[in-house]
Parts: sequence; structure tokens; C-alpha cells
Amino acid sequence: MQYPVCLAIIITLIVYFVGSTSNVTRLITRDEKIQISFWIDENKLFFVLNGTVGLGWFGVGLNNLPQMPQADCIWIRNDFGKGVQVVDAYTTGRYLPVIGNTSYLSVTSTSITNSTLNVELFRPLYSVNPQHVSVKIDGTTQYLIWAHGKSQGPFSDLKQHSNAGIFSVNFKTGKTSTYETPKLWEVHALCMFFAWGVLVPVGIVFARYGRKNPYWFHIHRGIQSLALTLFIIGLILALTMPVYHRDKEHRHAKIGLALFIIIVLQFVAAVFRPDKKHHKRRTIWYYLHFTFGFLLIVLSWINIAFGQKLYGSEEPTRSLYFTYIALWILIFFILEIIKQIKNRKYKNQVQEQENDTKIDESVELVNK
Repeated sequence: MQYPVCLAIIITLIVYFVGSTSNVTRLITRDEKIQISFWIDENKLFFVLNGTVGLGWFGVGLNNLPQMPQADCIWIRNDFGKGVQVVDAYTTGRYLPVIGNTSYLSVTSTSITNSTLNVELFRPLYSVNPQHVSVKIDGTTQYLIWAHGKSQGPFSDLKQHSNAGIFSVNFKTGKTSTYETPKLWEVHALCMFFAWGVLVPVGIVFARYGRKNPYWFHIHRGIQSLALTLFIIGLILALTMPVYHRDKEHRHAKIGLALFIIIVLQFVAAVFRPDKKHHKRRTIWYYLHFTFGFLLIVLSWINIAFGQKLYGSEEPTRSLYFTYIALWILIFFILEIIKQIKNRKYKNQVQEQENDTKIDESVELVNK
């Protein structure tokens, strides 16, 4: 009887451990700097989190929506010389997390081995605290949001970061997938870039520096009308995105609203442009039109940069954009210098002609 009992115990242990191991889900972030393993056992969610030592901090958040705001987060920091620091936090927005006064995490081990931060912990599946997201095991899709940054200061110094991503998770089946950002964002970004980064600058060049072309006004109006069309398309796309992909409190949205208001004012001003015979009103209109245009181009370029950061664009892409804008600024600077030189030369010629005319008139008076 002993042999069958021992064999049964061995088989039971094998089934238990193999079964437990098979329930472990492992995820690796797209930049391969964070590995997330998790499993559920006895009404607890267990995590094994591994991140490269070079990271100042990294975090994993659980949310019912694919977004960082309102996520229930675990933040891990390499406290150089003091080991690994782990806290739980609740994100109210896209900027700074709110560190909890009392932790509901149970950290079982922390270590640094082979240039890797290793943390093992668990948390309860359910919580009545509104700042904690309960784990759903009924098959509902939830989301794990990961992020990391270079900050080596306290957790209160955490700011928005572009190194982030999202996994969709079904805790009942263990099925996971990388959550892709909606394509609407990409189309929105392309519309806004071509409107403000390409068409509007070209239209300005024709309006300010290309007036020798007899069709400059029609070209300017046509280009800006096309830019306005792309802007409206991009705006509609932004407004029709799922609500959890729109952050009205973000500066990108606020500047976008300011751009919309200025565009409306610019459009109204264009419709009621005074005739040239009303010289004073036309001069006032010109300066208003120029000011609105200057504000639009500056704010739009800044807002595209904020949009890139919000979207999570990689550093090379953002650097390429800044180089592109710097090139446009250089072009405007050179064209403006050439324009001012030509204007000064023209004024000097006019002044010389006026002086010559006065001399001729004086000679005629003397001859009479």
C-alpha cells in the first residue's frame, strides 16, 4: 500500500506544480526592459517584476480602461545604495501619481542580480477602496499599463514619460495581447502635421515673401484653405476618439482649443477684410491678421511637440521633428533678412529719387 500512496502523492505534487507553472503569464515590454509575470492564487494576484538596473524607476498599473489616469499602480525605484523601493500609487492624471499613505501590497522579496531589479509581491484581488482597482476574473478584459523613466529622485518627482505601453489581459483565461493605440490618433497626427507643419508655413512664405508672383494671393488662400480642411478633419477625429483616449486637462487639448478660437477669429477677419481704399482700417486689419497668423504657427508647432509626447513618440522621432521645425525657422529668418535688405534698398532708391527731384526743382527755379 505504501508504494501506491507514495506514487499518488508524487503525481499529485507534479500535477499541482505543473498546473501552477502553466498558470503563470509572462509579458515582455516592446523595448525589452521590463518583464512582467503574474498569476492568481487564493484570492491574491501575484507579480514578479524584473527591470534593468539602468532604469531610474519603472511601474505597472492595473486599470479597467487602456489609460494611465485612474490606474492602480505599483512603482519600483532603484534606490541606489539602499536597495529597491516599492510603493503603490493611484494616478489621477498624466503627470504625478498620488502615493498611498498605507500600502496594500505585500512585497515578498527584492533584489538586484545580473543588472536586473527583481521584485516579487502580491495584492488582494478585491478592494473597496476607490483608489484600488479590483481584479476581474469573470472574463472581462482589463489592462496592464507599464512605464519607465530615468528619474532617480523620490517618487514625487515622477513626471510624464514617453516610454510606456499597454497590455490587454483576461485574468480568467490568462490570455494577453499588446494593446495598440487606435489608428485615429495616427490619422489625427498626420492631418495636424501636414496642416501646421507643411501647408501653413508654405502659405506664409507666399504671402510675405512671394508677392512678385501675380497669383500669390490665390496660392496663399488655396493653401491655407487646404490646411484649414485638414485641421477640421483632425479636430473631428480628436473629438470622436473613445473618451478614455481624450484628456481634456492636458495642455495639448487646451492649446488645441486656443488654436480653434484663433482660427475662427482669423476666418472672420478674412471675410471682413477692408478694401485698400480704407487705408487706416486696412492697416489695422493687416496687423491683426499678421498677429493671429504668428500666434497660430507658434502655438501649433508647440502643440505638435506636446502631442508627440502625449502619443508616446520615440526620442528619434521627436528629435527629427525639432530639427524640421528648426529648419523652417532658419528659412524664415533668411527670407526675412533678404526682405528687409530689399526694403531698405528700395527706400534708399526712393529717397535718392526724391532728392534728385528736389534738386531738379531748385535748378528750375534758379533758371527762371
